[in-house]
Amino acid sequence: MALYLLPILSRLPKFVRDMPEMRIPEISNNPSKVQLSRIAHVYFEHPDLDVFGEFATDWGFVEAKRDSDRIWYRGYGVDPYVYVVTKSKDGNPRFGGAAFVAKSEEEFEKAALLPGATPSSLADSPGGGKMITFTRSDDTQFHVVYGQIEREVEESAPSATHEIQGPYNGPFQKLRKGTFQRYREGPALVHKLGHFGMVYRDFDNEISWYTGNFNLVPSNVLYHWDFSNIDVLTFLHLDLGKEFSDHHCMFMQRAAPEVKKSYMHHTSYEVADFDEQLIGHEYLGKKGYESVWGVGRHILGSQIFDYWKDPSGFKIEHYADGDLVNEDTPTTREVVGPLSVWGPELPKDFGDLQRPCCSRCSEAGLPCTYSAERKKPGPPRGSRRQKQHAASPSTVSASAETLFTPNHQGDMFLTLDQSTLSNVSNNVSHDTINDFCLPRQEVPFESFDLHSPIYDSVVTTAHSSRQDAYPGYLLSREHERALLLHFFDEVHTAIPLFRTGQFLKKFDDGLVDKTLLVAIVTVTAKILGPVSFWAPENVELSMKFLLEIVSPDTAGSSDNSLDSFRLECLLAYYEFHQFPGASPWMRISKLARRAYRVGINQIDNPELCSAFDASVTTEDDMEDWRYLFWCIYCLDSYSNISVGTPFVIELESINTSLATQPYTQTHEVLPSISKVFLPDEVEDIWKTAKDVISNGIMVNYNLHMVTTTILRQAGYLMRLRAEGKRLPTKTMTLKSALAALRLSLPTRYLNPARNALSGESCLDHHTRLINILHLHMANLIMVLPPRLDGNEEEFMQNWLASLEPCQNIVSVVEQWDNQNSPRIDPAICFIVHSALCFLEVHRWSTADPTAPFIASLDQRQNLLLLFLEQFSSMWAVPRYLIHTSDDWGIDEFKGHSYEPPSRMLKMYEVRYLEYTNELPLA
Repeated sequence: MALYLLPILSRLPKFVRDMPEMRIPEISNNPSKVQLSRIAHVYFEHPDLDVFGEFATDWGFVEAKRDSDRIWYRGYGVDPYVYVVTKSKDGNPRFGGAAFVAKSEEEFEKAALLPGATPSSLADSPGGGKMITFTRSDDTQFHVVYGQIEREVEESAPSATHEIQGPYNGPFQKLRKGTFQRYREGPALVHKLGHFGMVYRDFDNEISWYTGNFNLVPSNVLYHWDFSNIDVLTFLHLDLGKEFSDHHCMFMQRAAPEVKKSYMHHTSYEVADFDEQLIGHEYLGKKGYESVWGVGRHILGSQIFDYWKDPSGFKIEHYADGDLVNEDTPTTREVVGPLSVWGPELPKDFGDLQRPCCSRCSEAGLPCTYSAERKKPGPPRGSRRQKQHAASPSTVSASAETLFTPNHQGDMFLTLDQSTLSNVSNNVSHDTINDFCLPRQEVPFESFDLHSPIYDSVVTTAHSSRQDAYPGYLLSREHERALLLHFFDEVHTAIPLFRTGQFLKKFDDGLVDKTLLVAIVTVTAKILGPVSFWAPENVELSMKFLLEIVSPDTAGSSDNSLDSFRLECLLAYYEFHQFPGASPWMRISKLARRAYRVGINQIDNPELCSAFDASVTTEDDMEDWRYLFWCIYCLDSYSNISVGTPFVIELESINTSLATQPYTQTHEVLPSISKVFLPDEVEDIWKTAKDVISNGIMVNYNLHMVTTTILRQAGYLMRLRAEGKRLPTKTMTLKSALAALRLSLPTRYLNPARNALSGESCLDHHTRLINILHLHMANLIMVLPPRLDGNEEEFMQNWLASLEPCQNIVSVVEQWDNQNSPRIDPAICFIVHSALCFLEVHRWSTADPTAPFIASLDQRQNLLLLFLEQFSSMWAVPRYLIHTSDDWGIDEFKGHSYEPPSRMLKMYEVRYLEYTNELPLA
């Protein structure tokens, strides 16, 4: 099943969904549990102690003791050490667990009686003492210590960065008078170990073990945004009664289904204050270490954070100014949401925990080859040369421990993502997609992944001379123009960004931006190819280069020209349909934010639009910006409706009129017409439709924005999970708006047959068909109730009502002419596949398998499948949808005369959860 249907199925009643309960039970402390007083230290193995030792000093650790294969590092707190590093015997870095201090010897002995407790001595360690070790799932470890001699703590915190530190002067209290704040360069000294995080496959049992045996209590519990009965992460603190403790000393996350082994996400260490943290950040940067994310401030826990990578690749955090809680602080349970109050944008690989490796191998982009035999880190001699010259180099596959981080804002976690969407499909390789072929049973399915290491050296070279050389691009002017003509004739109507005549004239005059030109002809060759004068491998190389240099990471540059936006918009359109997953979703999200930043949503309000100078910009040029905005509006709509995530562009924020001039004509003198805008409220959408029809300018194009808006509103209701008092009202409002819109359209507009008597062109006909599909899909969404409180009769009534919009979608497909497919946005494949899915459920939930109704369903499903197969010759999205259709698990129902739709939908929902890889860790 495909990800985009999960939001639809998640709206079904609870008795239909009947998901297994995956909530963390209420947890409180009691005297029978082992009482721990604080987190003490962590254990790691690293391949090179000298390399790590340099990092440890720069990080702010102080060496407490060293022997031949082990080093103990401390902070300036009471703990004799906070970090123990042992030389790895096989060259592989490992996390060896965290240790907590028992509150008393009695509590320590209580821990020793727990099943699996293994005692050991800490006599050789600084401070002495004794320890109990527990081995948990996937060979993770947890330790309890007691009897360590605590350090004597200085009255004031030592600092390598503060020369003079007085109180801060606020707006109303000026406590520092006649003295000055003075700082110097240096590391941020560590006070103590603050917390660590684990991603567990056996999440529920591990939560039960930790909180059932120790005084660990949740500060916050986070649940899945679509399924409120699935808890996915918790922050745990030590319950010390009335005494306050850190907001969390540990967090635990439920691992995604594809994770093969539980693992540690990061460890975190407290530093004195914000100044020390920032100075330490700059110090680490100058030393050449890799910053991961920071500096910023978290929401849950409130601490100021700064994440880095140590030499083995483990994430490690400095933090300051964290929250404190006690037994009177209630546990909150909330849906996952933003991770930071302020700070840099969350990197898309923040949760990408591939196997740690030494820095030399990481720099070389090679698997870590450190071994006991070679006695030193780094890749084998000559491996870099082999990598550059190999025809099919060996690459490091994505670890099964990968976490996915999406959220369309860049600082969300556990969203469709950055990660995941985190990835619609784990990430499918580009070559694999191109090799998809029918019959569908033979379709391989891996993961979408845009970039391949084979092109690394090419892209690196191209970055330095992008204006002079485009890998794989050796076309003559004649060939360029030929492809441009094909683009405007067969592709451009799907994403109308240019005035055709004006652009061709600029090309003939040599005034078209080179990168934009290369992008247009390359996209054309990819969609319509193969091209006789351009080898497929060179087309491929050119496209990969473009997607690399025009990435979401460069989308926010200072170049906010019209052509810059057009280039990004065109590539976003191509990537979204060819490489479904996190990368295009993020590309579109950032593109929409760029549009907001310069006010393209406010073109007809010059005071709020900085994209151009309204005093000198012609109406033709403003119209170009309008077409750009509406292309972005559609991309934002399709990309988020397909995965059930919030839109970036808000309807109320739009003050850009619909199109006022045909893009196929230039400098045409048009009669004076009033500009038409989308309404602020959806119930007035029918008025916009009547104004569009009355103006008579680009009717189908502007109605496309109207029907897209209705579909967006249906998608918005689809995302609502809690059925509050306003939800039924919103649903009825949208149903009324849809009914009014249908009645406001011209006679026979909703008839899927071509109106040849009125001179409707084939292209106009198909543009109209898309608008009709939008309305049928919105209707399909709205007939599914959000909740029926166990009323199965009412559910069945609504379920049967879903058959009509599916049949209506089939009636549109019956009128389809494949020669127009390149001219149409392939996002409609999501609508067709939705109908295919629901017809399949109707088929297997029919009591009489011999009824004539079944035969008609077979015919309709075949039509929908053939439609997808036609689009699959050009695009990867329909290939992916066809493949997911083969993975419905229908075989388990064969041989049974009847299956209720509730069971079928429940099974499909489980399939969706298996396809979702969107549980990143914050």
